[in-house]
Amino acid sequence: MNFCNCRSVFFILFVLNFVSCGGGGSEGEKTASITPESIKLSVATVKQTTPSNQERDVGIDVAIDIELSAAYSTDDIIFEFKELESNTTVQGLLSSNGQKLHYTLSSPLNYSSEYTVNVSSKQTSSRTLKDYSFSFETIADQSVEKGSFHPAVRRTGNTKFSIIPIESIKENTPTKVTFGIPFPKNYLYGIDKFRLFDENGQEVAIAAKEILTWRNSDGENNSIRSVLVQLELAFKTNEYGLLSSRDLILEWGVERIVNDLPIEPVRDSWVLVDDEEFSASDNIYEPQAYALFQPDWYGDSVIKTRLLPFNNNQDFSAYDAAFKLFGDTAINQVDPRVIDDNLIPYRDSYAAWLFDRAMTIYQLAFRAGEFKYLRAAHRASQFYLQHINDQGFFSLKPSNDMKYSYGESLVAEYILFGDERIPDTVKKMVPAWDSFDSNYKK
Repeated sequence: MNFCNCRSVFFILFVLNFVSCGGGGSEGEKTASITPESIKLSVATVKQTTPSNQERDVGIDVAIDIELSAAYSTDDIIFEFKELESNTTVQGLLSSNGQKLHYTLSSPLNYSSEYTVNVSSKQTSSRTLKDYSFSFETIADQSVEKGSFHPAVRRTGNTKFSIIPIESIKENTPTKVTFGIPFPKNYLYGIDKFRLFDENGQEVAIAAKEILTWRNSDGENNSIRSVLVQLELAFKTNEYGLLSSRDLILEWGVERIVNDLPIEPVRDSWVLVDDEEFSASDNIYEPQAYALFQPDWYGDSVIKTRLLPFNNNQDFSAYDAAFKLFGDTAINQVDPRVIDDNLIPYRDSYAAWLFDRAMTIYQLAFRAGEFKYLRAAHRASQFYLQHINDQGFFSLKPSNDMKYSYGESLVAEYILFGDERIPDTVKKMVPAWDSFDSNYKK
């Protein structure tokens, strides 16, 4: 140790001893003593966790919330989440909202398994967090009655979905997006019991309104079937100059933290369609961006029936391929060498709408999880909606023919887009269905 260092150490020790002995004060005057403990940074603690320590029967889609006694950034935190038996790390996204840490799972946990969570502060952090650990055990595997249309009940969980902008959206401009979120039966209880996160794990401010309810036979304990959501998003272009979609996470079974926005009429943010599929004279409007969920989510939500994603069963692969090819033909997305006379004249011909054209395209969208089919189904439903006359019949057909009066596509449209005109239109169709005479004679 050189002379300068020795002199510095001696001076510090002298000062500490001088203060602790009351040096510099009058006799009997009290002075504060300085100890190593008093010059340490204050230590923050964990106040509460969700799930709580040693909690049992926790859902496999649970999100981890940790409330701290002080605000921390994720850069200050060491977060470890593991399954005990396999000692494997649970993948997900950690975010911070003031004094709360939030961990969103990338995929569901295993049934009947024990998990442990450890949090502490990094050595490089300017803050000190007292080490804390807690554990919990997930629920047992839930069996589903054979043949049931509905999946096993999940009161908490999360799923990813995409927001896909249309061509007219301007880059980096906040855009009002309105869409419906379908929910499987008995998943969501309460309009405030879900929230959305962006790609950075930050909760997004939304407006929310219930669209439809799942009704039980006893009329009690009804869950929410569909929720209308409005939010503002900006979109960037990729290297090809095309607008990129946004990936969001839907989490249900937890309350929103960010304050809600005011709800606005659905069609106020829609824009007029004017392209090769429908001209401006058809008066078809569409949202500025579409919410596209995964095929499994559409199937579990039972909008049509319990549909399975494409390529789910090898024995039906040929049918799946044919369905998509026929679908492309139905919406005229075919080889450019096909002449106009061989395209489907759905704007003028009532025959193109037999067997519920719009709902068939919706089924294709649900099974494929592809934007082009979802967009085509919405446009077809809007065209069909506007061609239901006051008697509840399809106006492209010269005579009132109840074979062209369908409610399924309009219900699907209502669940996914929340068009306020649909319930009254469906009511008009009820007398048309009652007009069917089922008394056959030889």
